[in-house]
Amino acid sequence: VKRQLGKCYLLQADKEYGEQREVYLDKTISVYKDILSKEDKLSEKQIFEIQCDFVNTYYYYEDEEYLDFFQEIVKKIENKLGKIDIFLPALCDKYVILGRFYFIRFIRENNYEDIEKAKEYYTYVSDFKIDMEIKDRTYKELLLADKLQAADFFRAYAINVLQDSDEEYRAVLTKAVLMVKELVSFCSYEKFSEVYFQSMQELGHCYLLLYDYENAYDCFKKFIYMDDVSLDRWLDDTYRFVQLELNQEDINILITRYQNLIDYYNRKSNIIKVYRTKLELVICYYCLYEKQNDNGYYDKAKELSNELYDKYYGYYDMELDCILDNYNKEYR
Repeated sequence: VKRQLGKCYLLQADKEYGEQREVYLDKTISVYKDILSKEDKLSEKQIFEIQCDFVNTYYYYEDEEYLDFFQEIVKKIENKLGKIDIFLPALCDKYVILGRFYFIRFIRENNYEDIEKAKEYYTYVSDFKIDMEIKDRTYKELLLADKLQAADFFRAYAINVLQDSDEEYRAVLTKAVLMVKELVSFCSYEKFSEVYFQSMQELGHCYLLLYDYENAYDCFKKFIYMDDVSLDRWLDDTYRFVQLELNQEDINILITRYQNLIDYYNRKSNIIKVYRTKLELVICYYCLYEKQNDNGYYDKAKELSNELYDKYYGYYDMELDCILDNYNKEYR
């Protein structure tokens, strides 16, 4: 029950900001610490699962207060890998948790040992065979989602580490493309709509980086016209596809889906996500203004960016504030 309580606190923290966010994050830490203080009452496998849950929360902690504790738990997990009997898809998920931990540390501290460690774990994930006989739908979907995260990591690895090595940069992105293509061959839209939707988007992002605009547009078309509103929440970063040669129908559906996503986050009372999504829509408008020289898009961008300054700027996310400033300076 306490394990579920920790997850609830974390979900609530994700919706909050400022001091209230910190309150829920501290409650999350407190619950997990309390559970782990009773190791003598738990099985080795239970302890391992709770430790993995705990490390999975590292994404939310931007200060260094708990870093030593996180590192201590990560070492314990690494020491137990291979020694505990875990169903293979679940083991794959543990590799993702560890890979994400080291990648976040790299982003925050720019230590290349961390990103190489992340690469090691995500390589394990990429090497898992999808065609294993998994009858449980939940485990199967988990494995597909983990493979997709691995592809996303290799795209990020190419961007962050390999920009000065064109041959290796293209090789890693090509590997990510092949991984996602393998995914798509196992997850049709009818069977795993969310994974398929995200796969098309991930594949399109890789093609954009490889300057393969024809295939990027083909991927964009496949996911942007899926009119299942429940998939809108996976639209993050779709603004990047505005650089393609989109027709008016493409543009209309893209803007409509972004507005749907804003409505979705408003219903969830997730203000930070509302801010981020509206900012992405501002970027879309600016890019459309530049590509089409249509002042109507410029006016929409300015109107929405003014709203962001009035309602969100300085209250929720400094990184988003900085992005907003940069775009408004560029398009004065």
